[in-house]
Amino acid sequence: MFQLDQAAASSVNGGGNRINESGIYDGVITRAEWSQSQSSQAAFLNLDFKSDDGKEANYMSICFQKGNGERAFGYNTMMAIMACCKLRNVTQAQMGDKLVCPELTNARVSLGLQAEADWFQDKVTQEWKPTTNMQVFIPFNSETKQTAKEFLEGASSSVYGKISISDRKPKPKPEMQSQPQYDEPPMGNEGFPEGW
Repeated sequence: MFQLDQAAASSVNGGGNRINESGIYDGVITRAEWSQSQSSQAAFLNLDFKSDDGKEANYMSICFQKGNGERAFGYNTMMAIMACCKLRNVTQAQMGDKLVCPELTNARVSLGLQAEADWFQDKVTQEWKPTTNMQVFIPFNSETKQTAKEFLEGASSSVYGKISISDRKPKPKPEMQSQPQYDEPPMGNEGFPEGW
């Protein structure tokens, strides 16, 4: 009735296809998009990544510019990814309603990813459920396994495989939104103008 599908059988590993553990993964950036916060005007590089073993880390956001135009904490990470992908420049291109970075899309890179336990609100039940977000901790050149600093200085790889990446401190579970509490209405005519 069925023949063994080795690829299907090998894909069952108990963790699904999501990368949800801190570690170093070799693979490809499958999505690289530019975005801007409507409220703060901060600028982001948003990445999806697929490892060589088929696992994915999606919706990773790197904030590289604050709303006031100053560099944000993710600027150095973005520059390190560019260096590890051997890119001197990146651009933006409109694809439908998305503003993409064509140079990083489908670029090979090794990423040290850090897991962060978080929460999301189920749209149907409104219940808070656990999830794991992945953050880019350190990138490496996929061929040489050099960090950006090692690559730019021509030094040999000494960090890859030796660095230990710990999980980020978990985010606390959000409180359920409670209904506003109102004071008891006054009884009788207390507090009301004459004639009410």
